Amino acid sequence: MFYADPDTVDMLNPNFTFTNQTIPFGIYYWNFGDGGSDKTTNPVDHITHTYADTGTYDVMMAAQSLIGCLDTAVQTVVVEEFFSVYIPSAFTPNDDNKNPKFVIQGESVKTFNLKIFNRFGQLIFEQKKLGEEYSWDGTGAPEGVYNYELTVGASRGKPIRKNGMVTLIR
Repeated sequence: MFYADPDTVDMLNPNFTFTNQTIPFGIYYWNFGDGGSDKTTNPVDHITHTYADTGTYDVMMAAQSLIGCLDTAVQTVVVEEFFSVYIPSAFTPNDDNKNPKFVIQGESVKTFNLKIFNRFGQLIFEQKKLGEEYSWDGTGAPEGVYNYELTVGASRGKPIRKNGMVTLIR
């Protein structure tokens, strides 16, 4: 028997530590499910492994006794995409071409919905795709602070909802 710590990681830090919990048995063979393997004679080894790609991997540990008896254990681990979102706090839609749009950037974003509201709570802009070409340029809006509601999701897990404010400076 063994356990993985943690059982799910992302590509920012795709490292696992596998801890062998069997009684001393003889030789231990590890197969990490991605072509990587290891062999040890230490029953309490903490084996580490780094994955090169996202995916679900079945990790197998086989223990062989000194007289040839074999036992195996399998655990599934997951390496997810690195998911992040970057939200600016202000933008300047004037003629200098520096920060002319409220552009939200992200990595591994699968779903996206941005709503911008004026100070009266009225929806004045909605964006359903991530990208500068879809971003808010402040057209028709006076200088001021605007509330936003952002819902983003990765390939796994529940979508994340974020409320905040952005300052439009002319």
